[in-house]
Amino acid sequence: MHEIEIKLAYENKEDLISKLKELGASPKKNEEIIDTYFSKDSKTLKDAKEFIRIREKGGKAELTFKGEIESEGDIWKRVELNSDVSNPEAIEQMFSAMKFNKIRKNRTLREYWQAGNIEAVIVQIVEPVEIDFAEIEGPSEEAVDDFVKNLGDCVSPIRQDHFKELDKH
Repeated sequence: MHEIEIKLAYENKEDLISKLKELGASPKKNEEIIDTYFSKDSKTLKDAKEFIRIREKGGKAELTFKGEIESEGDIWKRVELNSDVSNPEAIEQMFSAMKFNKIRKNRTLREYWQAGNIEAVIVQIVEPVEIDFAEIEGPSEEAVDDFVKNLGDCVSPIRQDHFKELDKH
């Protein structure tokens, strides 16, 4: 399964929400998520071509493998494989025993919006540092690109340095 998404910076959350509504998006849900990232070869997400994530939300957990980005430009296309896990602490201990690098753990608050086959997520990382951004995910690079163009100048593609503070923690 492939994930196709773009991460976007925004200046004003209210402007972004207003634009999402103009494009027919409606709110789906809000969640708090704890993500823990691991890599066999890298010590930062910036350097990791592939990584594994344990995501905990709503009393449940899933394990995700994210492959190397296969596309060029701001829209990322890569393999994403997910599986539910019943004991995330045991999985973390297994990765530690196998000498995986624990890259980081962060807590985010997320607002999910849906516009047809496009999902927009307003993300606020609250730990270990505060960083805001949006993600747009869709069925194709073209669909994501079209949606982002319709958002106009209230968003701009994120570069890796947007997350550099996370790698310091």
